[in-house]
Amino acid sequence: MHSKVGRHISGSGSIDRTVGLARATECDTMQIFASSPMQWAVRKLTDEEAGEFRKKCKELSVDPVVVHMPYLPNMASPDKEIYRKSKETLKINMERCNQLGIKYLVMHLGSTMGEPRPDALKRIADGINSVIDTMDGMLLLEDQAGQKNSVGSRIDDLVELYDHISHKKVAYCIDTCHAFGAGYDIREAEVLDRLDKLMGWDKVHIIHLNDSKFDLGLCKDRHENIGKGFIGREGFKSFLGHKKIRGIPVIMETPTDRKVPDKMEIELVKSLIGK
Repeated sequence: MHSKVGRHISGSGSIDRTVGLARATECDTMQIFASSPMQWAVRKLTDEEAGEFRKKCKELSVDPVVVHMPYLPNMASPDKEIYRKSKETLKINMERCNQLGIKYLVMHLGSTMGEPRPDALKRIADGINSVIDTMDGMLLLEDQAGQKNSVGSRIDDLVELYDHISHKKVAYCIDTCHAFGAGYDIREAEVLDRLDKLMGWDKVHIIHLNDSKFDLGLCKDRHENIGKGFIGREGFKSFLGHKKIRGIPVIMETPTDRKVPDKMEIELVKSLIGK
């Protein structure tokens, strides 16, 4: 079984427009924002809009679809108001996924804001546990690159959270740029094998496939087009060819400034996966 390949699709106007944009660049899968990534407010979605989105996904065979949480929520925050709003936004996005028939919702774990990490992890787990029954699909915990106070750059953080969430509607989304920045050399088979023992690649339901503008272990989250960064084309060929990775859908969040047209990058990744 070969991995489906897609990318994050940014679209204005009706949400069903993203499906056509995905298919135009030969995406088999895609990721979207279900609300504005930089606002707390969420526009109400009509049943007609949701129905049209579901219809187009089925007609154009774009599956699975992933929603990425907005950037403002911080479930690790010690600030009570931010924490409350973050939980509410998570719940709203879960409900939006249900309405659209979307299986996966990806979330960043947030920042400790300088507070003790164990306390931050508990806040995240408690917050997720309070709303997880809302979602019909699955919540995916995403790793981070190791920026100051960030939670999730250590895969152990994800595993600890997974173990403390009572309802197993959770799994992982691993970002190659983030993992590389955090010091996990995903070009090496032995590193992937070690991660398998730690978290289990069977619990990774989506991979964010991004090259890195910075070298290994520098804790920088700067995405680069596939093959043009420090992971490199051969690094991705090795990664995508690993027996534990095959079959996991991959979604790119790489720059789209037309230096590398979307369709060409999709074709490149499919060629690295092989037939």
